[in-house]
Amino acid sequence: MLRFLRKNLTVLGLLSAAGLVWCACLEAACKIVRMPKPGWVPQDLWPVIVEFGPPVAVFLVFFGFYYGWNLKRAGVLKALARQFGGRVARFSLFQVWDTSFAGYRLRVRLIPESRNAPSYLEVYLFKKSSFKMKIQRETWAHRAAKYMGWLREVRMQDAEFAKFFVTSDKPVRTQAFLTNTEVRPAVLSLFVDGFEVLTQDEKKIWIRKPRFSLERDLSVPSMQEILRRLQILAAQE
Repeated sequence: MLRFLRKNLTVLGLLSAAGLVWCACLEAACKIVRMPKPGWVPQDLWPVIVEFGPPVAVFLVFFGFYYGWNLKRAGVLKALARQFGGRVARFSLFQVWDTSFAGYRLRVRLIPESRNAPSYLEVYLFKKSSFKMKIQRETWAHRAAKYMGWLREVRMQDAEFAKFFVTSDKPVRTQAFLTNTEVRPAVLSLFVDGFEVLTQDEKKIWIRKPRFSLERDLSVPSMQEILRRLQILAAQE
């Protein structure tokens, strides 16, 4: 049931709306029928219970659903926080772990799957940069846009980068950066491991992996390797 609702947010929204309508009807019925007050409830507290009790009950039910969805993800991030430090956000739409690594601020965000999109692992390393760059696997849409002249890519002489679509505001700087003997294997290994996008802007380096595995991608050794690669990219820029 939880998996179905997680993939069908429209259904969850309709259930929430139905719950609120039910609360309104129940509240109106209580006022009309004048529901008798139990003897153990203080006289001045009973109107408050009638007024706010039903919506609070619905909120607690759906908060329980939300907590159940994220319980395992939160546990994995807390295990990483115990190993590397930092903290896991308690109240967030997505599970987020913030920490510091090698002098940089780091953020890991887990986005659950939905009906029309897979789950995503996003890792952010915050640092200042002198140029923008985006690397992603080339698709037919990229090839069509290049043919029409709508997009321009950074031309790489390296055959390993032929399968990627690279854009930048400073093409020459990007070419030199990606041919660096330390940067090149770090970037290519991230894509081998399943990451689909690597973006660098003025404030951060950001990578994203779809359909991640909690056990494999968020284990301590895997996270150590991801952080090592990002540290190489940050240090060489």
